[in-house]
Amino acid sequence: MQVSLRSWLGAVSLSDPIEQKQAGLVQIMLIGLGAGALLSLPLSFLSGASPQWMLLTLAAKVISAICMLGALVILRRGQFKLAILIATFGLLLGISIVLLQTGLGASVVLALMIPITLAGLLAGRRALLIITGLSLASVAGVALLGTFRAPLATTPAQPLLPTMLEIVVDFLVLLFVLDRFGASLQDVLAGSLKREQQLEQLRSSLETKVSERTASLQEILQTVEQREARLAQTLEDLRSSQEAVRELSAPVIPVLSGVLVAPLIGNLDHERTQVLMENVLKALDHQQVQYVIFDATGMPTLDVQAAQGILQTAAAIRLLGAQTLLVGVRPDVAQTLVALHIDLSAVQTYADLHAAVVSLLPTHQSNGAANRAGEYQLA
Repeated sequence: MQVSLRSWLGAVSLSDPIEQKQAGLVQIMLIGLGAGALLSLPLSFLSGASPQWMLLTLAAKVISAICMLGALVILRRGQFKLAILIATFGLLLGISIVLLQTGLGASVVLALMIPITLAGLLAGRRALLIITGLSLASVAGVALLGTFRAPLATTPAQPLLPTMLEIVVDFLVLLFVLDRFGASLQDVLAGSLKREQQLEQLRSSLETKVSERTASLQEILQTVEQREARLAQTLEDLRSSQEAVRELSAPVIPVLSGVLVAPLIGNLDHERTQVLMENVLKALDHQQVQYVIFDATGMPTLDVQAAQGILQTAAAIRLLGAQTLLVGVRPDVAQTLVALHIDLSAVQTYADLHAAVVSLLPTHQSNGAANRAGEYQLA
């Protein structure tokens, strides 16, 4: 129910944002004043006053309730200042009717301050001047009627002129104070509303910038992810190329049945030595190999590390039942090997690849003849 009431109070469309913010509280005030006037109607019959007093009291309450209801309807139709003017006029009329019963007294200023204050704070300078003028007219009318007859209520008589002068001075002071205060209040509310609008615009601008930056960051992130994917593919291709180059850097080539040639080109470092050993041993494992020829023709130099790598590979080849031949050692390389005291006695050496292959041909031919003779005997 509270949510429904709040929604109903907020369903008022006003052009002025300040009036829009004040509309909810003003509606509650109008409903409260109207309901209070209607609910207090039975009390007028129980007061035991004279019929004239009772009739004026009922009239004042009914008029106030009608004015409050009319002001509420007009406010909900979008006429804020007119609604405040009608509501304050209803209060003023009800108070004036009461004054006809009581006459002018000390409580007159306090009672009439209510509609004047409401008009000054909510309806602006024009409504303040109108309600103040009507209040002074009401006081003057009550004072004028009081000169012709006594008030209906029994109140102590007071001098008319000093009372009127005091009321007028009080009203003028109240008019000045409310005019200045109302103007200052409107300026403050307008400034606050302007700052609120600026903050709202700033918030919207920040949200827009955040959205744009977020979209830009997402695009950058997608671009980075695409680049990372391309980089990963490039690295994979590079790794494959390195594997291919690694295999090609130490090839093993069959030249005769059971004879492999491993060309040694460029500098033979530790990594290439390992690749050479792996390729040679893999070939020995997959084929029936009797001889492995290392061709050092393409090596500009042969250091201790390369020589030890060749000797280690030769030892592994010998364990697998094959023999190692070294060919193509240049004179300067041979001189270096002698100076380094590297023993190559476990490896057969030849001047070049042709000499090594020629030396192996009789062996292959005799092996072929022996194989053919065996096949004949078996047949």
